[in-house]
Amino acid sequence: MFTIMATCMGMTELLFQVELPDWPVSLFTKETKDARVLMNHIRFDDDHFPTRNVFTILAPPASYRGILAKMQEFYTNVTVLREDGQALSVLVEPAPDKMKFLKAPFTAALRALGPDRILRPIIIQNGWMTVGIITAAKVDIGEVIRTAGDSFKRAGLNMKLIRWGEWKAEEHAMNDFEEKLTPKQVEIVKMGLALGFYDNPRKCDLSALASVFGISKAAAHNRLKAAERKILSAYFS
Repeated sequence: MFTIMATCMGMTELLFQVELPDWPVSLFTKETKDARVLMNHIRFDDDHFPTRNVFTILAPPASYRGILAKMQEFYTNVTVLREDGQALSVLVEPAPDKMKFLKAPFTAALRALGPDRILRPIIIQNGWMTVGIITAAKVDIGEVIRTAGDSFKRAGLNMKLIRWGEWKAEEHAMNDFEEKLTPKQVEIVKMGLALGFYDNPRKCDLSALASVFGISKAAAHNRLKAAERKILSAYFS
């Protein structure tokens, strides 16, 4: 069925979903109404599996304690980065013995897409994990789906393909964010990226970023948070 080779110039995108009934984060989004979790990857091991992640949990604040308790069963060094009425952000490291059920199929999918791949932030909602991968390599999509699908199946996990094809930046909401931000919000986010404010470890702290614009730390903080909220709202709208 899938025998077409992606030969066009540019980037190829693969978007698929995996059902993870025994994973606490997935189970939480299935049991908690309107809950969504954004998973960002901070560090990878030699097998290309994430070894450090930041989870941003968008759910009722009353549910935070429950998801934190469940995450501690599967993750170590659980550190709360943010907790308020808007979101809970948590830095974690996967416990190898607990996450091995996911490692084999996950790394199989990444390897099949070659070394020139970009793993996008993962979204977990209604019990399903949505994974987006962009690659500059020429790929046989049939082989990728067979390799990844068989690996997920052996792990007892359901996988379904959402889309694949040429990645076009103009089709993604990221290009709309700049129009929704004020000029001051745009410049501070871009400067933060340029100076390494969002790197791990950070190459620039809030004080240094604020000094670039001659404003207070509080003003810089408020400007960044306003911009980040607009970006997240546009992405999840």
